[in-house]
Amino acid sequence: MISHDCSLADFARALRDKDYFEVIRLADLEATEAERLGLKARLDPARRLRCGKEYAEQLKQVIFYLRYRVVPRGLSPRDLEIFQSLSPIERSRRVL
Repeated sequence: MISHDCSLADFARALRDKDYFEVIRLADLEATEAERLGLKARLDPARRLRCGKEYAEQLKQVIFYLRYRVVPRGLSPRDLEIFQSLSPIERSRRVL
């Protein structure tokens, strides 16, 4: 996994210099790994809760945002900033 703490901010920092298609591919792989972690019985309950279904859903929302530019309902302003930091359109606006 890219983010060992299952943090969306850590994930975004690691992908800061990647292109659009690479970000989507890595987010998909990370979501798959998070879902698998959520199903492991031998994993401690705190990590399973933090790295399981909830983190996978956040990553799926990132992918949906990047593909369709649709902001999920109830998204916090902090999470929106993280989503925008992964978007190549938003990155180009910040440079100008």
